[in-house]
Amino acid sequence: LSTRSLLIAVLAVCIGTFGVQAQATATSASIYPAPTGWGYYGCYNETTLANGTEGQRALNGGVMEALDQMTVPMCLAYCQSNAYAFAGLEYTRECYCASYLSALSSKLPDTSCDLPCEGNSTQICGGSLALSVYQTKTTTKGA
Repeated sequence: LSTRSLLIAVLAVCIGTFGVQAQATATSASIYPAPTGWGYYGCYNETTLANGTEGQRALNGGVMEALDQMTVPMCLAYCQSNAYAFAGLEYTRECYCASYLSALSSKLPDTSCDLPCEGNSTQICGGSLALSVYQTKTTTKGA
């Protein structure tokens, strides 16, 4: 075997192993039941790449990223402490807040939000360009 062939074989094994682990983790995670005062609003697409948004996010207010620590309760507490009506989690560790959810963001099947939170692998923290959105009980979808 050449060095190149050996390297490709090792990478294939590593990627295959990682893929199995990621799939097993994602299937054990579920939508977090919203605490009192919040409701699960659904899975919505991120709007940064949508036409007419000029890169603006679906939830364009507060932002918090917590590497290896993000959980749904952590994000909800952050958004609530800053008086935002919406909280959304994306890509395992990102938390976004806003007073309204962009009207350009569309509801997706809940299966599009399929990534476990880095801080608690039993909770779903959005997906790739997909937000697990929670809403306080007193507001509606905005502009």
